[in-house]
Amino acid sequence: MIVYNFEMIKHYPKEPQQGAFSQDEFKLRVRHGVEKSIEDNWKNIIREVDPYQRKTMIDALVKTLQENCEQNGFIGADEKIPTIRHMMMNDGVKFDDPELYYVFFDKLAKNSTDQRFLDDEYRGIASTVLQTVQEYFGRVGQDTDERKRLTQVDMARDADEKVIRDANGDIVEVVPSVGVLRGKNLAQCAERAAASHNLMLLLGKPSYLIESQDTAFNVGEGIHDSHAFVIFEPAHNDFRMFDPTLNNYCSLSNNPIQEMLEGKPLVVNADNGVKHPGVYANNSNITKSKPIDEMGNC
Repeated sequence: MIVYNFEMIKHYPKEPQQGAFSQDEFKLRVRHGVEKSIEDNWKNIIREVDPYQRKTMIDALVKTLQENCEQNGFIGADEKIPTIRHMMMNDGVKFDDPELYYVFFDKLAKNSTDQRFLDDEYRGIASTVLQTVQEYFGRVGQDTDERKRLTQVDMARDADEKVIRDANGDIVEVVPSVGVLRGKNLAQCAERAAASHNLMLLLGKPSYLIESQDTAFNVGEGIHDSHAFVIFEPAHNDFRMFDPTLNNYCSLSNNPIQEMLEGKPLVVNADNGVKHPGVYANNSNITKSKPIDEMGNC
């Protein structure tokens, strides 16, 4: 059974590139998976009090997920993750900074003793993921020119230190590390959702990274026409929508993934208890495409 794939609706390229996030290619894309062999390993990690040993355990966990990322949906360290078009000059970054995972487990160890976490573990996990993403990336930024500048500087430095050439002698694209965005208040929904997706998978729970090109949110004066968010499934048929960018979290009825792929919209409102109601996927009048199972190396 293939649990790692993208399902694209209405439009998709003839030769899709894994991780690409171009507004012209699709209307809805879902990346999903789970690594069942590591379920509950996270509880052993947060019980470890020695910082060095805890990092060693985290590194081993991440390695397990990366080695099997084509089946479990984890975003590997060598993979270029999807990002909003035109926000960065090369349209992607590598998720190769282990500090993201160290921060997460430190916060998880601290939060897991709180009574609110014990009363609702799933909400507690989502809250911890949000805290981690906010601490790692900073607040949600809007300065796209600064994003481009930082990326260019990082790529230039990498190119100076290690020029990579192909068989023809041409310089191969240097993909910057996600670490270039750390603490800069510049990360957008693509990076924040991808980080959240990876953190959920570290807990051995199914996670769905959703990229939608047909959304509408009345946040301030802006209306978003594309957005990335996460749906995770902590228990069978128990779906939770988690948006680390707008800080939305709620339980969803039925199977939202299947409904979206069948062309039904995903709408959350005040009844769901979210802070920013809106349409996450307006999928009316679309035709389901053939799932794409072969997406290259992760």
